[in-house]
Amino acid sequence: PSRRTLIVSAVAVVLVGGAAIWALYGSSWLRATQVKVAGTEVLTRDEVRDAARVPLGAPLISVDTDTIAARLRAELPRVDTVRVERSWPHGISLKVTERKPAALMKKGAKFVEVDAGGVRFATVDKAPRGVPFLAVEPGDSKEAAASLRRFGPDRL
Repeated sequence: PSRRTLIVSAVAVVLVGGAAIWALYGSSWLRATQVKVAGTEVLTRDEVRDAARVPLGAPLISVDTDTIAARLRAELPRVDTVRVERSWPHGISLKVTERKPAALMKKGAKFVEVDAGGVRFATVDKAPRGVPFLAVEPGDSKEAAASLRRFGPDRL
């Protein structure tokens, strides 16, 4: 190839690369402007959308999907898993799987929901139907007596 062909090719690569970078980061064509939420049962879509705090107006390519997923799991304990995906050209998609109560514990007038992995994830006013109660009662052993002295029946 001639020197002129190499120069024209290099200029073309730089122009195409520059246009691609501008389209991804600088233009308004590929910005996060909408958030879609799927999979909610107990949580509302608005609760999930608010907790996700997707940076609307930011370039879609720069939205940190891992941070959004971590924030949802930290702020909404009912969320078991979440998949955060870019939905080109303008959206972020949040696909949530909520924890299911496998057992209930009584706490005063309320109920604590516990999933199959033993994670306490919600306190509710009304017991969900069909979920068994978990009763924890101290035995008559020395260890149980020591635990009761240290923590008391309410905390135990």
